[in-house]
Amino acid sequence: MNKLDTIGIILIIFGLLGIIGTAYSFTLGTATDAQQVLLDSSIIIERHEDSIRSTGESIKGIGYPMEQVGGYMRDAGRLINVLPFVKAGDPLQNGGELMYDVGSTLNETGSDLIDTANNMRTLAENLRKLSDDIIVMMNMAMMGIGLMSFMFIITGFGFLEIGSDRREITRLRSELDELKRR
Repeated sequence: MNKLDTIGIILIIFGLLGIIGTAYSFTLGTATDAQQVLLDSSIIIERHEDSIRSTGESIKGIGYPMEQVGGYMRDAGRLINVLPFVKAGDPLQNGGELMYDVGSTLNETGSDLIDTANNMRTLAENLRKLSDDIIVMMNMAMMGIGLMSFMFIITGFGFLEIGSDRREITRLRSELDELKRR
């Protein structure tokens, strides 16, 4: 066995291993498993997105009325303080200012939660798109590996054929040399 035969056998073995590995991956459904993981992640994100959105809307719904009541309390405190020699409106004004600030903060927090929910929805949609694309990408990769493995096998047989042809040429030369000697 010469070097060409050895190279041919090694290429054929690598090719067979590649085809077996590709078939095994297709059999296991690796691409489908990856798609399912992405779809499950998308569903979980959507579920949390709904929860965060409703929480944000609730907080925003509380924040705005609180902001208004705080503004009314502050204005009432100012009106009371307009009376000469009366400072009884200061606690009402301070409490109203504080309630207004709390309401504003709740309103902003609710808006931020709604924005987060919107971002989560976008992420869930992108995961769904990616889950469809990953099937195509992984199947293309598996087909590429399968085709390269098939190419290895063909190349390996080519090396075996070249080795066989060289042996045949050597045999024919030795026969010609024998005939020339006679």
